[in-house]
Parts: sequence; C-alpha cells; structure tokens
Amino acid sequence: MTHAITSHSPELTKILFKAGGRVVVLVEGIDDQYAFRQWFDDRLKEVEFFECGGVGQVEKLLAEFLAQSSMKRGYAIIDRDFRTDEQVEKSYKPDSHCFVLRRYSLENYLMDVKPVCVELEVVSGKRADSVEVEKQLLALCQRLKTICAIQWVCWERRTLYWPEGFDTEPREMLVEKVAKDFGCSLAEAETLVAEKENLITAKLTDLKTAHTVISGKRLFHWGQRELGFTGLSKDHIRRMLVRGVKLTGLPDDVRAIVVDRILATA
Repeated sequence: MTHAITSHSPELTKILFKAGGRVVVLVEGIDDQYAFRQWFDDRLKEVEFFECGGVGQVEKLLAEFLAQSSMKRGYAIIDRDFRTDEQVEKSYKPDSHCFVLRRYSLENYLMDVKPVCVELEVVSGKRADSVEVEKQLLALCQRLKTICAIQWVCWERRTLYWPEGFDTEPREMLVEKVAKDFGCSLAEAETLVAEKENLITAKLTDLKTAHTVISGKRLFHWGQRELGFTGLSKDHIRRMLVRGVKLTGLPDDVRAIVVDRILATA
C-alpha cells in the first residue's frame, strides 16, 4: 500500500488522501471548487471536487490518475473557453473522464437571469425585472465583444490573456495592441479581430448562445459593478450567485455531468 501511494506525484497523493474512497473530480480553480461543492453538498459523501490551478494541471493530474488507478474513479470538469460545439460534444462520449462545460466558463452560469434576479431582490428588497436584467446582461455581452474576440485569438495562439482593465479601451487601441503583441501589421491585426468579432456577433442574438462565446469572468467583473450589487465585495457577490443558481435550479447540463455521468458510472 505504501508503495502505491508514494508512486504518485505529491499533488495527486494529497488529492487521494483527502478523497478517501470518494470519487475524485478535478476542476480548474478554487472558485469552481466552491461552486460545485455548494451545488452538490448533498453528495459530498460520494464525491469530492479539487481545484488544480488551471486546465493544464487538471489534464496532467487526470492523466496520471487514470494511468495509475485500476478503478478509474477520477474525472475532470473544465471550461469551454472557445472550443467548438463538436469539441464540446466529443467530451461527453461514453468513456469520457473529462467533461467540457457547455457555456464558456462556470461564471456564465452565475451571470444568468434567474440567479441574478433572485440575488438582486435580496440586496434591494424589491422585485427584479427579469426582462430588464436580460437586456442588461446582453448589453454587457455586446460591450465585451471585441475584447473576447481578442481573447479568442490569444487562446488559439496559446498566449496570455489581457486583464479586465483593457475591456473599456477603444477598439482602435485594442487592435493596435494586437498588432504590437503579435508582431503583425495593423491590417493583419484588424482581420484577426474582425473575423472573431463576426463569429461572436452571430451568437449575441440571445443570452443562451452569448454564454458560449463571452467570457463569464469578464461578464462577472463588469456585472457585479453595474447590475445593482453596489457596496458588496466580488467574493460576496460570487457566493450569492452560487446560491442563486442552486435556489433557482441547477442547469441541466451541470447536473447531468455530476449526477448522470460521474456518479452514475463511477
């Protein structure tokens, strides 16, 4: 037994020790871990969620787990980012151990009409207008179109993402920065950005499809400032919205990953 444990990397050894006999589910970050633990708190005797510090570490630890475990009771849930519908669907094949969220990131489930409305009512004491909230969320998605287009280009080239501070910069300045960062002409940068903007624009007809291409982290960054959560910290708002998702009903795809795919087959 000692030999089996010490043959694992220190990171995986720690995870296996904490998991005990429970199913292991690896997620990218501590915010993801918090949300999944809250949403499935009634199943924590069966499953535990572990943050790994990014998708690369998730994939590395999952590969190690599956290579060394005979029972294969290890899984992962990762952000969609800019993966295609085909790539997302492929992650749900019968023998899969790594599932891709159908929305861009976990924050896109938080920044949805129902959880936002229910928590705005807690903050304001007034009934929230769901139609107006949806309009506000879509308007934020529209504002984030260019920065998310650039983020898409960065994602394909495996370069660093730009921080939220760039979200409000004029489009011309953003395109100039793309040309400088990528070492290309202004015309080439314009083409790169415009191609992705067109793809994103086609998804902005409604909030459901917008959530597949607009960064939920950026949407959360601006939504927590502009939707009526004045005076509350980002961590507090995040916890509220995690609760809001649970109160209004977990999204079918999130529940299906954990309950129908992971726990039902582990």
